[in-house]
Amino acid sequence: MKDKNIDVTLLLLTVFLLFVPQAFYGESAVKSQITDFAAEMIKEASSHFKDDKVTVAIIELEDLSDLTKEENLGEIISSILMTEFVASKQFVLVERSKLDKVLEELNLSKTGFVDSRSAHQIGLLLAADLILCGTTSELGTYFDINVRLIDVERSSVITALVLELKQSEYFGSDGRPVTPRLIKDRIQKNIDAIYVALYYYGIKYKKGFRIKYPKALSALVPEFLHKLPDPIKGKWIYDKKNGRVKNSAYPNIEPSVEFPKVQPALDMAKKNVILSRLRNIHVSIQMYTAEYGEPPASLEVLVKHGALDSIPDPVDGEWKYDSKTGEISHSVIGGLGYN
Repeated sequence: MKDKNIDVTLLLLTVFLLFVPQAFYGESAVKSQITDFAAEMIKEASSHFKDDKVTVAIIELEDLSDLTKEENLGEIISSILMTEFVASKQFVLVERSKLDKVLEELNLSKTGFVDSRSAHQIGLLLAADLILCGTTSELGTYFDINVRLIDVERSSVITALVLELKQSEYFGSDGRPVTPRLIKDRIQKNIDAIYVALYYYGIKYKKGFRIKYPKALSALVPEFLHKLPDPIKGKWIYDKKNGRVKNSAYPNIEPSVEFPKVQPALDMAKKNVILSRLRNIHVSIQMYTAEYGEPPASLEVLVKHGALDSIPDPVDGEWKYDSKTGEISHSVIGGLGYN
């Protein structure tokens, strides 16, 4: 009787999977990772139960992030796990309609993790030996698949497994219906994440009046980024001089996030400091000229005669002094008359 149930279950799964977005079907690295992940769970469950046939209820994995929700990743992964468990011929799968009905009666979510106590209740009502549940989420450039196997009778977790799927491999999987807009949206989010990290790096490590950017994007990890976002297509092109990032495959995509223009503010502050020091030198030259009847031969003379404690730091550039006219200017911002 159980073999007949298995055949019916396989038939229903085949029909069901025809309507699931095709992300992993075809020879791909992602499909291989998923099936290996399922094989590991099957091995853990088989070693725990001694019975020839074990009844398992697979609760659809809950999508926790916007991207996994958009991709229906929980539904896709769950369907693959169902197929692998049944194909192993070691498990009898609880029908989805029966599972949904029990979850509704117990006022439980039809997706995601369930605790051991709830798993015990579900298992008793469904005559199930094993509960599989979990979540999907994003972590940097990866999709995180978290799955638990719960022994119903003992109300205990047999094992908890985590699989990391690289997003770029997922989007490049055979048969994956990827639109240019979807790719651009993913690249946009990743560029924005890098841009935000560069902004805070520049503020923290600014040198004097100049924003300092890292020599390489890898320097943003792990202080400002958990992982460097994947370019999805092409590669990142980074200009360390101005902190600009582009994607080689989509060079027209610009950051969509905006921050206060810090460097212009720092440039203005630097100019004001230089002007203040320039005025101080100018006044000292005037005082010296009034006392000695002629401009000082050099700025060092002002220090020697006590008109200046020391020659002020020009900050950026250098002081330009004409001993014949007594005029002082700055190589970058010019003289007082210029400003």
